Amino acid sequence: MSDFLALSGQLLQYGFPVQAVFQISADLAIVTPEQFQLMTAQLASGHDFAAALTPVCDRQELLFQLALAERHGDLATCCRENCQLLQTRAQQQRELRQLLAYPLLLLGMLLGMALFVRYYLRPQLADLLPPSADRSPALGWWLILLIGVSLLGYWRWRHVPILTRAHWRQRLPVFGKIWRQYDHYLIFTDLGQLLTSGLALQEILQLVSTIAPRSLQGQLAVMVAAKLKQGRSLATIIAQEPLLPPELGLLLAQNRPRELQGAAFIVLAQQSYQKLNQHLKGLIDQVQPLLFVIIAVIITRLYLQIILPMYRMMKGF
Repeated sequence: MSDFLALSGQLLQYGFPVQAVFQISADLAIVTPEQFQLMTAQLASGHDFAAALTPVCDRQELLFQLALAERHGDLATCCRENCQLLQTRAQQQRELRQLLAYPLLLLGMLLGMALFVRYYLRPQLADLLPPSADRSPALGWWLILLIGVSLLGYWRWRHVPILTRAHWRQRLPVFGKIWRQYDHYLIFTDLGQLLTSGLALQEILQLVSTIAPRSLQGQLAVMVAAKLKQGRSLATIIAQEPLLPPELGLLLAQNRPRELQGAAFIVLAQQSYQKLNQHLKGLIDQVQPLLFVIIAVIITRLYLQIILPMYRMMKGF
């Protein structure tokens, strides 16, 4: 998707129509022939650029930003910015894989050694011990329980409402800050585009909830609009809703032209993007030491599994 957005940003900047962008993407094998057929069929049905990407892209936040940029902003710039975001994520994933290569290799060797000790060495040592001395735990019951709980939790997570999922993500001990900065980046970017276009708050809420009702921004817009109809003030809603950054109240409360407010939100979006990258880099730097701690624990456990039976056997003599 990043290659497609990079090409789209360049072609749209030079005035190429959307149909030509899709055709060149197919010629360069950036999209498959099947994806090209689906996208052109969407265009032929009267859909815009973002809606045409729906069959090949399931990222609702990305589709929403493209739809806003096409209607009220610069679609080429939006494609380039989202391409940069996706490329930065891909680079961070490559760095993470490089950092994890050696620790994961050690983990694989230790797991192989653990299986060797559990299923070959310990049974042979157990034959030399009295029956009461073998106190090995039940065969993998904890692993079966963990897999069952994980599958159940994943199924339950898929059926949780979007706003509830966002609340849970932001309360995570390590990843909460990362999700918070990402959500703030989305909100600031969309509001910056819409306010720069001259839209009022009510128009923004109606537009956002209409274009992308299944995205986080769309759900937030529906929630804010419903609370405003109940008579609550915007400042109260922002103060009571953890998903909304507190900067919204400071900027929206000021009596300034919408263009200036939009520019301020764009600056805040850039700052949130920088903080997001910093938190991701810090997390990547912490992953490798954590894995080495896990490796040390596994080595200690393996050592005890080998030494303790031998100690009992020597004690018996």
